[in-house]
Amino acid sequence: MSAKKYRALDEIHRDGVLYAPDSVIELEDGEAAPLLEWGAIRLEAGEAGSDPEPEAPGREDVIAAGCRALARGRDPASWTAAGPPAVDAVEAVVGFGLSAAERDAAWATVEAEVGQPSPE
Repeated sequence: MSAKKYRALDEIHRDGVLYAPDSVIELEDGEAAPLLEWGAIRLEAGEAGSDPEPEAPGREDVIAAGCRALARGRDPASWTAAGPPAVDAVEAVVGFGLSAAERDAAWATVEAEVGQPSPE
């Protein structure tokens, strides 16, 4: 399978390289799948299967998706004593840096949807 071009919607850290928002990244389908799910990238216009006018999720939506992924995994090392997932754990999932305030806002959205999971 050949690589396709994707547009970064936020900072992406991949293989020790920082891709700025709006930069183009070439990825294989398997590499792109989680980033597409989290809304961190979109298929570049002109690539097979691309949407001519894709609607990109906002930064908070991507961070909330990362929090949801951590809630499904329930790894105790990913959680703070106060309840929300640790900022560095969310950053590792979404692939870009974020603040505790951004994590808190996204976590509030996730809690409203599913309730706060308790790490085991």
